[in-house]
Amino acid sequence: VQTIAEIWDDKEVRYYGYVTSMGTLLPSADKLFKEGDNPTDFVQQDEHGAAIVIPNPYKELPFVHIKNIEMSNDSHGRSDLHDLWVLNKELN
Repeated sequence: VQTIAEIWDDKEVRYYGYVTSMGTLLPSADKLFKEGDNPTDFVQQDEHGAAIVIPNPYKELPFVHIKNIEMSNDSHGRSDLHDLWVLNKELN
């Protein structure tokens, strides 16, 4: 099991879980780095472990939080992604 996380702020993006003993594993690495960049130059270590840190290309947070659907038996509500999960499972 490998936990992968991305932490965004307006200055940088930190990718955790992509640095292993075998090197860096990043999907779409061609989009994160410029030609000639060495991904290991972007690796930083902190209290959470090794992370790949790149500048935020958008200079802002490109996310919009949608409130979960309120349910009487749940304190957190149900995500609207639940319906997509069911459809994806059926498709698979």
